[in-house]
Amino acid sequence: MKRNAVLFSSHLLGETVLARLQKLRAEVPEDHDVFFYYDETRLSEAEVSRRAGQALPHGSHDWPQYKRPCRYFPDKIPGNEDGMLLSAFHRLPAYDNYWYLEYDVVYSGDWKSFFQSFAGNTADLLSTSIARHDRIPDWPLWKSLELPDEVELPQQQWLRSFNPIVRFSRAALETLASEYREHRWAGHSECVVPTVLTYRGLRIEDIGGDGEFVPPGRENRYYRNNWLDKSLTPGTFVFRPAMTAPGPEPDLLWHPVKDTDHSTWDRTSEQPTLLSGRLRDLLRRLSGRV
Repeated sequence: MKRNAVLFSSHLLGETVLARLQKLRAEVPEDHDVFFYYDETRLSEAEVSRRAGQALPHGSHDWPQYKRPCRYFPDKIPGNEDGMLLSAFHRLPAYDNYWYLEYDVVYSGDWKSFFQSFAGNTADLLSTSIARHDRIPDWPLWKSLELPDEVELPQQQWLRSFNPIVRFSRAALETLASEYREHRWAGHSECVVPTVLTYRGLRIEDIGGDGEFVPPGRENRYYRNNWLDKSLTPGTFVFRPAMTAPGPEPDLLWHPVKDTDHSTWDRTSEQPTLLSGRLRDLLRRLSGRV
């Protein structure tokens, strides 16, 4: 039986995030271990340990050891989630597959049935909205892809994927680690990852939308979108706009499901907000006396 790590990624730790984490943990198959995969520059280890259980920090400070930052995306997010995942792979080496799942992804069904449907799947990368350069040449992130000097790769072999939910095999992460270390590929993760893996002969598949990388019988099975539009709209799984709740259809992936400014969406309670306001009022009064 293959072992699967599920990295539930978030920089927030309020009631909505915790409810989604709890649902995920309650529903995954027994051979799937769920980790709260958190931004340690925003959340403390103590708070995460107390409220979220089994957890793993992003690797916000060591990801450049595993991937060279590109000119367009020098920081961790956006664009270098693959560097974070290679850091996670280094710290969690015992799994056969690694799922990465962002906090604003919702599945309107039982996660167990979703994950079990891929239990026997041997693809090295499972992602969404996979397309070749010639199908969406105006996609703005192509400009970030930096090929090694020794690699000549026609644009027809450049690939794009959309990765709010994605699964890597062990071989995929080992290949990325080797290629990034030895040949210094760089670029936004949504183009450099599928391009490198295909270049090295690994197998990639679409989870189940539309396009040439969707296996027969899985067309629009797990999500729908306009895979040749830069924002992927309209659909259930898009880049933007955000939706405040998933739609009514069952057994589909929805993204991004969030209040875009988080002002009302992910509070832990009203009490901290009230206390913060009172503290600000007190500081203003005290400063006025000086």
